[in-house]
Amino acid sequence: GQNEIGPELYEELAVLRTHETANASKITGAELHFLNLPEFGYSKSREETYALWGREVALERMVRKIRELRPDVIITHHPPQGGHGHHQAIGDTLQKAFDVSADPKAFPEHLQEGLEPWQAARLYVRAFRGGEGVRIDLQVRGICCLRPGVAGLSDTITVTSIVGRFLEHSRIYYFHNGGEEELYIGSADLMPRNLDSRVEILVPVEDRRLRDLVRDDILFLHLADNVKARVLLSDGTYARVVPKAPDQRVHTQMLRLEQRGGWLAED
Repeated sequence: GQNEIGPELYEELAVLRTHETANASKITGAELHFLNLPEFGYSKSREETYALWGREVALERMVRKIRELRPDVIITHHPPQGGHGHHQAIGDTLQKAFDVSADPKAFPEHLQEGLEPWQAARLYVRAFRGGEGVRIDLQVRGICCLRPGVAGLSDTITVTSIVGRFLEHSRIYYFHNGGEEELYIGSADLMPRNLDSRVEILVPVEDRRLRDLVRDDILFLHLADNVKARVLLSDGTYARVVPKAPDQRVHTQMLRLEQRGGWLAED
């Protein structure tokens, strides 16, 4: 990757990142192994990365490592699509190596070194799947690392953000669940300090009337906003949502002000 906090690049940056990884492993207790593929600046595709790594070189080193370690289960954070080129290339190489490492005809020089073919039982790839017909609408006011709208990966996921007059915002989690609707509310943001360092709970809203009110008058209203809402694009940038016509403006926060106290007036 790049270096935004110092002048080091290329080999010097690789040394820094190696030290960072080694220090992190002391905390996690992980055992480190390296493929010793060259570090360089940001790459946009795995083809760009392979041009410097060498596709066959990367595969041979990955197969060698699998045969050395002989794991039963392999887990990777990097699918062969999405993310920058380094991650794509590692994900692509690992998926190929998962099968190739069991083939005695692949890299026969390993046999001469005493490395036997090895077939791991499982390969798990961390990924989100939003391209299977399931519509997912997220409203994330702050930083969102997910990339929606990526064809074949997250093309049914939409992420919007509303930043307006009020700091506070609702935390609602709604699942259509094949018609068996579930709705939960909570007080905490989905941020590391709450997910990793605290015990937070969500409360199911089981009363049908209250559930419908929370769903329709808060959640769906926010998702329909076209005045303050911004939509996250697949390249990580945001675009303002524009109403199709002046009389179709939906300003969520102004509507909530106009309707304040409305719930209390109902039976």
